[in-house]
Amino acid sequence: MEITGRVRQSSHPRQSTEQAQHARHIVLDAPLTGRLYRETGDALCRPAVDFYELERTDLEGDATCKKCVERAARYGIRVITTGAADTAEAEKIAASLTPKMREVLPAVVAAGAFRDNGLAALPYGVTYPSLQALIRRGLAEKYETDETRTDFTGEVITVHRYRATDKGLAVLDLITSATVEDTAGAEQDAVGEDARTAHGSTPSDAAHPAVIAAREALDGLDAATMTDHHDPSDPTEDERDVHGYLIEPRTPNGVRIHWLEDGSIGRFRLPNDAALDQLTDRLTKAGWTVKPRGFTCRVVVAERPTQQRVVEGVVVEHAGTAEGSTPADAAHPDVAAAREALKGLAAAMMTDHHDVNEPTEDEQRVRGYVVAPRGPGSVRVVWLEGGRAVRRGERPHGHALAGLADRFARRGWSVRPLLDSSPCVIAERPAEHGTTPAAPDDELLDNAEQTWRGAWIGAAPADDALFDLDPADAEQGALFAR
Repeated sequence: MEITGRVRQSSHPRQSTEQAQHARHIVLDAPLTGRLYRETGDALCRPAVDFYELERTDLEGDATCKKCVERAARYGIRVITTGAADTAEAEKIAASLTPKMREVLPAVVAAGAFRDNGLAALPYGVTYPSLQALIRRGLAEKYETDETRTDFTGEVITVHRYRATDKGLAVLDLITSATVEDTAGAEQDAVGEDARTAHGSTPSDAAHPAVIAAREALDGLDAATMTDHHDPSDPTEDERDVHGYLIEPRTPNGVRIHWLEDGSIGRFRLPNDAALDQLTDRLTKAGWTVKPRGFTCRVVVAERPTQQRVVEGVVVEHAGTAEGSTPADAAHPDVAAAREALKGLAAAMMTDHHDVNEPTEDEQRVRGYVVAPRGPGSVRVVWLEGGRAVRRGERPHGHALAGLADRFARRGWSVRPLLDSSPCVIAERPAEHGTTPAAPDDELLDNAEQTWRGAWIGAAPADDALFDLDPADAEQGALFAR
């Protein structure tokens, strides 16, 4: 197995200039075992914890620590330098990276040389599609090692590893040092010239994607000028002049928005309904999903519409999110009635492409009920745990289906009996709503009147009365159009 290392600088407050010149060490990309034991991130001369500070930025040129150089030659460590990366090309690549690649590249570098053990074993923060995109751009590589392992069939196979390339390290340096200014415009609009205040959010939250999107949706409304130390629940005398909305990130795509008067959110007073209603209206028109607000609630909670992400060879269609149903079913009258009957219970936040049998990693955080229309006056309701639908017999979460069935029954709905194998609750609306409950395809009798339903084929009987089934007779009609 080939082990690589990078040249990095160590520092100390009392370090002289001459000592700094001899403090360029070789830091390992993978653990070294055997007579000399070192962890990933340790220098060959000594562990990283023994340094006052061992910088994470790779250096051009050779190492100057004599012990590191000697041990690299003894143990066959290949030293990678960043001098080979072309700066102009790195700047071009850095400017073209998507936001997701910018998140994954630091995770790949931090993971060092990690094994190819399938999707489940990827390091934290690394996704397979983005890793492949980095490889196509030459920022990461997959290479063969001298290691072997035995798979589930007993076959011995060669181990492959992933790692960042020299070009990837150079691009990461450009990103972290802010030489690529593709997001500078949005941040400059939010952060004041002295970089200590921001409009509509605190300076530390100003660059959050959801906060930026919310600020664009609320463009033209009064934005509070905030500092990081401003406490809206207890403002100082100087902060009482602050007025306007304050956006806080809640989730990667969600925000929480307060309205400040005299620098405060008003802990013991009723909310400014007119201002909060204006925020709600503006976000709704911009396509955001805004949660209903209670009478005394002083905050607006909203989720921004998920933007389409371009994937090579794949077209992604997305219609936003909805609570308790998919967005496509949200306006269905039976779904709305079921949601009203289940009011107060946990509703799952759904998208149209959520597969309740095989949820993605992001969808595994979804929990709650999901209503789907089944037929006129009838709905089908599943319960999600970890983004996946559970059956009645599954423990401990299967009891949630029984709870949904009980709520429907208490609201006057007709509920089919549940079995341990039941994957959902099937409920039909009460008759007073003027809808006819859906019947199975093989059920031809009306449960209330015990008469045949249908339309005559050919001549109908002379009178308008319902025909008698006994005795059955061809004159009464044996065929019905369904």
